[in-house]
Amino acid sequence: MCKFFGYNLSMALLELKNRLIVVTGASSGLGRALALQLALREGADLWLCARREDRLRELKSEISTRSNVNVKILRTDLSQAGDRHALLDAVASDHSVFGLINNAGMTRYGPMAFMDMDAFRGVMEVNLAAVMELSLGFVEIMYRRGEGFLLNVTSQAAFVPTPYQGFYTTTKHGVQAFTDALRMEYRHTPIFIGTFVPGGIRTDMITSSGLDRRISRNSRLNMTAEKAAAACIRGLKQRKPLAIPGLLNRANHLLTRFLPREWVLRAAERLYRPPAGGNGSG
Repeated sequence: MCKFFGYNLSMALLELKNRLIVVTGASSGLGRALALQLALREGADLWLCARREDRLRELKSEISTRSNVNVKILRTDLSQAGDRHALLDAVASDHSVFGLINNAGMTRYGPMAFMDMDAFRGVMEVNLAAVMELSLGFVEIMYRRGEGFLLNVTSQAAFVPTPYQGFYTTTKHGVQAFTDALRMEYRHTPIFIGTFVPGGIRTDMITSSGLDRRISRNSRLNMTAEKAAAACIRGLKQRKPLAIPGLLNRANHLLTRFLPREWVLRAAERLYRPPAGGNGSG
C-alpha cells in the first residue's frame, strides 16, 4: 500500500450510494446544493435538517421528482439544545444512518463593538456549540456501529482571524481545532472524520449578514454553491481530512501559512473593512 505523510493513498473511495446521510442547514445555499448532488449524482438517501420546514418540503419534493432516493426531513433549530438532542435521539434510533455533514452556520458582519450579546450567543450556539455537541454524539453512535463518517464545514476564516466577522471566525477556528483533535482520537477506528474548508460562497448568508455591502454576493471572490458542493463531496469520497475547494482558496491557504501573521491580518482588515458612511453592523 502506498502511503504519503501517513495517509493511505490506495484507500478505496467512500461509497455513498444508498447510504443515509444527515445534512444540517439543508434549506438553502451550500446545504441545499449538497442535498441535490448527494441524491442525484451519488444516489444517497437523505435526512435534511433546517429551521425552515417549508423550504425542506420543497427540496424533498424536488428530489423525489428527479430520483428514487429516500428523503426525510426534520425541522431543527440548532441554536436550541432541545432540538440538538432530538436530532441525536433520532439518529440513534435509525440504524441506517451512515454520515453527518454539519453544514449549518451563520455570521454577523461589522465591528464587534457594535454587536449585542444576543448576536454573539446566536453565532456561538449554531456554529460552535451545536457542531461540537452533534459531532460528539454522532461519532459515538457510529463508533458503536463500526462504520460511518463525520464532515464538519469550516471556512478559510478557520485559519485567518477575520476582522468585522470576529464572532464567526472565532467559531470556525474552534470547529477546525475541535475536528482535528477528534479525528486524531478516532484515527484507529473505521470512522472517517474530516473538514471542508471553503472560502466565500454565493449564499443567503452574505446578504442576511450585511456582508454584501462590502463584497457582492456575485463577486468572483465567491464560489457558487454548486461548485463548492461538488468539491465537498469529492473530498469526502476521497476521505480527505481537510478539503479546500478551488485554486484561489488553496493558494490563499498556503500563503497565509508562510506570510508574516501581521501582513495577513492587515490584508484581511482591508478586505472586510466596512464601507464609508456606516459601521457595517448587521
